[in-house]
Amino acid sequence: MLRIQGWAIAIVIITLYWAVTAAPPIVHGRELGSPQQSVLRPDSTPVFDTLGRESGISNLSVSSVIQDRYGFLWFGTQGGLNYYDGRTMETIRHNPYDQDGLVHNLIQTMYYDKDSHELWIGTYQGISRLCIHSGQFTNYAAEEGLSNPVVIAICKGPDGLIWAGTMDGLNRIHPDSGEITAYPVPGNVVRALHVDSQERLYVGTYEGLYQWDADTLSLQPAPWELPSAAVMAIAEFSENQLTLGLWEGGVLVIDAESGKTEHHVYDDNRVYTVFQTSDGTRWVGTWGGGLFADVPGGERHHFAGEGQEKSLSHPVVYSILEDHTGNLWVGTNGGGLNKANPRRGNFVRFSHDSGDPQSLSAGKINAIHRDIQGELWIAVYNRGLDRYDSEADTMIKYRTEGDYDHPLPTDNVVALHSDRDGRLLAGGSGGLFVYNREEDAFEPWRLLPADVIVYALAEQGPYLWIGTYNHGAFRYHREEQELEQFSQAGPDLRLSNNLVYDILVDSRDRVWIATNNGLNRLDPDGGSVQVYERQGTDAEQLAANTIRTAYEDSQGRIWFGLVGGGLARYIEDSHSFATFLEEDGLTSNVVTAVLEDDQGRIWAATHNGISVLNPETEDFFSLTPQDGIGGWEFNAGNYKDHDGTLLFGGIHGIAAIPGQLSDTALEP
Repeated sequence: MLRIQGWAIAIVIITLYWAVTAAPPIVHGRELGSPQQSVLRPDSTPVFDTLGRESGISNLSVSSVIQDRYGFLWFGTQGGLNYYDGRTMETIRHNPYDQDGLVHNLIQTMYYDKDSHELWIGTYQGISRLCIHSGQFTNYAAEEGLSNPVVIAICKGPDGLIWAGTMDGLNRIHPDSGEITAYPVPGNVVRALHVDSQERLYVGTYEGLYQWDADTLSLQPAPWELPSAAVMAIAEFSENQLTLGLWEGGVLVIDAESGKTEHHVYDDNRVYTVFQTSDGTRWVGTWGGGLFADVPGGERHHFAGEGQEKSLSHPVVYSILEDHTGNLWVGTNGGGLNKANPRRGNFVRFSHDSGDPQSLSAGKINAIHRDIQGELWIAVYNRGLDRYDSEADTMIKYRTEGDYDHPLPTDNVVALHSDRDGRLLAGGSGGLFVYNREEDAFEPWRLLPADVIVYALAEQGPYLWIGTYNHGAFRYHREEQELEQFSQAGPDLRLSNNLVYDILVDSRDRVWIATNNGLNRLDPDGGSVQVYERQGTDAEQLAANTIRTAYEDSQGRIWFGLVGGGLARYIEDSHSFATFLEEDGLTSNVVTAVLEDDQGRIWAATHNGISVLNPETEDFFSLTPQDGIGGWEFNAGNYKDHDGTLLFGGIHGIAAIPGQLSDTALEP
C-alpha cells in the first residue's frame, strides 16, 4: 500500500524545483566539490551547538547521520527516524500494528542510495527500506531470511545489490526480488562494510578485516597485519587508501597498492567511527574519549565531551557527517546531536562563570584597556575593575566593599586611560582615580568637583580632557595646573549638551566631543566650537543627536556610532556625513563601539550583533551569536589590542576578534 506522509509530500514538491539542478557527485560515501571553510580555524575554536529533545529529536543516541541529494538530513536514533529540513524536525516511529511502517525504533545504521533516493535503515529487528519520494517502507526481517535481526552495517555492492552485516553473518539482498542470501563470517559479527574505488567489498569484523571473493562466494582475510582485530569502521578518503577505525587500536591507514601502513593512536583508542571533511581533516569518534581531529600537517585537536573544557555534549561519539554547506554533525550515544558551523568560531575570550569567583565579573562592560605594563583592565558596571592575570588565567578584583584585597574608591568605573606619563587613570562615580602600582590600589585624584561622574578621558598635548555625565567637558593643563570647563552654560565655548559620552583627539589635533544631544568639534586654535546636529531629513547630516562613540581609522577618517542613527563617517571637504543604517546592511542603528581591524575594515558593535564594513566597497558583513561572538547586545567597552585583536564587551562577556580575520571567515 502506498502511503505518502507529510514530509514525503514536502520532498516531492521541493524535488520538482531541484530536478533541474544536478546534485553534486558522491565518491566513496562523501560529498565532493569545492572545499568548504573548515570548522577548525587558527583564529578561533569551534563551537558545537547541541540539538536535543527540545529541538525535536526523538532520542539522544544518534547512530547515523545522512544527507540526501536534495540537502535534507536524516538522523537514525535509538528512538526512531528523524527528518530535518533545517528548520523543523519530524519523527517517524515504529507502529506495532502497522506492518508497512518502520520495522523498529532502535536504529543502528543507515545507508543512502543516491541513485534510487532510498534509505536503507538497519535496526535491532531487521531492515527498513524507505522510498523517500513516496514515503513507502519495505521491510526485511529474520522471517524473510536475514541471518540475524540486529543489523549493524549496510552498503551497496558494485552489482547493485545490498549487503547487510549483522550480529550473525553477512547478507546479500536483491532489492527487486527481495531474495536474501546469508554467508558465514569469522566470529559471526560484522561491524563495518565498505566498497572501495576498485569495487572491492571489505568486511570489518571482531576477528579482523576481510575481502569478499566473488568467485568462491566467501570471505578471505585481508593481507595486512592489524594492531587490533576488531574493525569498527572502514573508509576510503583518497583512492586506494583505506582508513580503519579499530577498537583498542586507534586508526590504521593502509595503502592498498603498496601495503604500506600508518598507525595513529589516541588518548582513547576505542575508535568507533572515522570521517574526513573536505578540508582534509580526519575526524575520529571514540567510545568514551570524545572526538579527535587530525589536521593535515600533524596538528591534533581533542573535544573530550566532558570535564572543564567540555564543548561536545557527550564523550561517546556514534556518527559523523559533513553536510553540503560545510556544517559538521556529530551524533553521540546519549548527548544528542552536535553541530559545528564553519562560520562560527568561539570568539568569546572572557565570560562570567557563577561557579568561579575568579572569572570575569557579571554585568555590562563599560571599558577595556591594556596599560603600558601590559596589564588588561576591564570595567564592569557597578562591579568595579577586573585585572586579568594571564599566568593564572584568572581575574583579580578591585572593589569598594566585600572581601577584596584591592580597594577601589568606586564600583562604577566608566573610563580607563593611560596618560603620557604611563599612569593608569580610571574615571567614574566620584571623579578621577590614579593607579598606585606599588600599593596595587587606586587613589583619588582630586581634580574635579566632588559630585562629578567621569565618562571619557583623552589627551591633547599638555591637556587632559575629561568628559562627564552632567558637567560637560573639562580641560586640564598639566604644566600650568589650570582647569577649564566647557558646558551648555559656558560663557564662551558652549557645548551642545552636558552629558559627554566620548572624546576623540584626532590626528589634526581637533577635539571631537560626542554628547547625548549633538556632536561638538573644537579646532586646534580653540577659538570656537562647531556643533553638528540632526537637520530634519537632511541625509548629509547626522541621523540622530545621541553620539555614543568617536573613532579615527588609519586613513584619518572619523567615524561615529550613534544611538538610533547608525554609523556615520565625517566627510572633510563638505563638512557633512555619510550614514550607514539598517537598510544599508547595519545590524542595528544603535552603535556602541567602533574599531578598525588590520585589514582596514570597520567593525561596529551594536545592540544587535556586530557589523563589519568594507569602507572601499561599502559592503557589510554581519556577525551574530551563531557566529560565536557570545551575545547580541554590546556595550561601550572596546579596545584594539597590541596584536591587532579587537575586543568588544557585552553583558555576555568579551569577544576577541583576530585583526587578520579573513574575508572568507565572514562570508555566509
